[in-house]
Amino acid sequence: EKGQISGLLPTSIQKLWSLEELDLDYNDFRGPLPQLPSGLKALDMNDNPNLTGSLDSLTSLTHLAFIALHGTKISGTIPEAFSSLSDLEVLTVHSTKLRGQMPSSLCANHFDNGGKLEYISADCNPPGRVKGCPCCQCYPRIDATEPLSNPVPVPDFRQPDLPTRRPRPPPRMKPRAPPTLKPRPAPTRPPSPDLREGPPGTVYSGPCDLDDDKRTLRITQKIQKHVLDNGNDETRGRELKHRKSNPPPSATDLALEWLIKNDSMRLCPSDQNLIQRFVAATFYFSTGGDDWNECGRNDSGKKRNNEGASKCEDGGKWLSPIPECSWFGIGCDRGGSFIQISMENNNLIGKIPPALSQLTTLEVLALEKGRLTGCIPESIGELIGLKRLDLDFNNLGGQECGFPDLSKLVNLEQLDVNDNSELSGDLRNIRKLTKLLFISCHNTKFSGTIPNGLGINSSKLQVLTIQNTEIQGDVPESICNLRIDKGGRLYHLVADCDMECSCCTECKGKKSSF
Repeated sequence: EKGQISGLLPTSIQKLWSLEELDLDYNDFRGPLPQLPSGLKALDMNDNPNLTGSLDSLTSLTHLAFIALHGTKISGTIPEAFSSLSDLEVLTVHSTKLRGQMPSSLCANHFDNGGKLEYISADCNPPGRVKGCPCCQCYPRIDATEPLSNPVPVPDFRQPDLPTRRPRPPPRMKPRAPPTLKPRPAPTRPPSPDLREGPPGTVYSGPCDLDDDKRTLRITQKIQKHVLDNGNDETRGRELKHRKSNPPPSATDLALEWLIKNDSMRLCPSDQNLIQRFVAATFYFSTGGDDWNECGRNDSGKKRNNEGASKCEDGGKWLSPIPECSWFGIGCDRGGSFIQISMENNNLIGKIPPALSQLTTLEVLALEKGRLTGCIPESIGELIGLKRLDLDFNNLGGQECGFPDLSKLVNLEQLDVNDNSELSGDLRNIRKLTKLLFISCHNTKFSGTIPNGLGINSSKLQVLTIQNTEIQGDVPESICNLRIDKGGRLYHLVADCDMECSCCTECKGKKSSF
């Protein structure tokens, strides 16, 4: 985006089967839109003034959630078939050559009517070409002193300093997690030659060149040193025991036993991904992987509710003898290091293991809609590359739990912890995070006040929801100054109605005073 690329979009782009996001806005592409990959979820080509074509070619892209084509020469009409794009959340087609009637079925999908469509813009103000769109932000823009046709402020996508992609839908309709990244296949690693059968104590000629006892000892020592001794108070100094125990073994015990005895990959102590594979196995056992809805090690190829095929019918089971980057819900970089763990609505039961802090390249941790309990580990605050922390709709928190210090997460863009009714904390330790776009902590026990520094430092903030919490006081003027109508980017701000807030989008609870 924001370059000087010109010419036609190549028709061969259709062959990029795994492409999910095409972001080419603010360039000079010409000619019609070609056929696009069927898995595309975001098309962002606004402000290419010579881009032509129609919207008909997009009706078959059933996964589309975001379409931005304003500031182009797209023409024709808005197809009735757009109403079947059930995942569509944003559609911006103002300042184009589109004309005719806006399909009424499209507005029926608006979130005010219980659908997913949260923002739509078109040329529906006189002398606009598009007619009949009660749910649209209409263009040409009317004078700012007149009431807007849409009562909820929304971004003016034509301003080049504003992002054209919004982070997530506003939480009055439950924020839906962005789709899980398709894992990038890691280089295939064949099982080590020491997989061959033999009596205990046999010395193999494989890369480990160790008998079973020495391999077990060295793997255990490495994990003890790099994972447990470097963990937080929940793990530091704990002795790993590779044996059955009474009481039952912990998740780390089970992970180590699996890694040494049952993993057919037969990693050696020196293998680069040994720690990562161990941490992944610890996560599996800590969150009840055998009872996950999909992709546990015993996945039969069908969902537990028998509604269709499992996502793992063609592979991707956890703890299977393939690179862990190919396990369900995992995204990796080109070097085979984890950058995403995404497990929405997969029946995660248990606790978040502190060992996740060893995944130093992690950018996305999304574990929403589960039954996770206990504390959010303090060690999460060490994941300095983390951009998205999404733990909403769980049972996290409790009397002995504080909220982790996130002040080191300088790259954090999304903090989504709403609907954890026992989760306590405050906003002070995120007030200096300058990249935050989305803060959702409603329906929790968050307390304190909104720090003034949050509005001063988080100039990119777009969503803030703090209703049904124990947060008190007024919403600072520094937050109000982030509103779109004041030149900022904040378009969704919700607080309790007994808080003084002159700029809130809406309030929850008592009768509103604004």
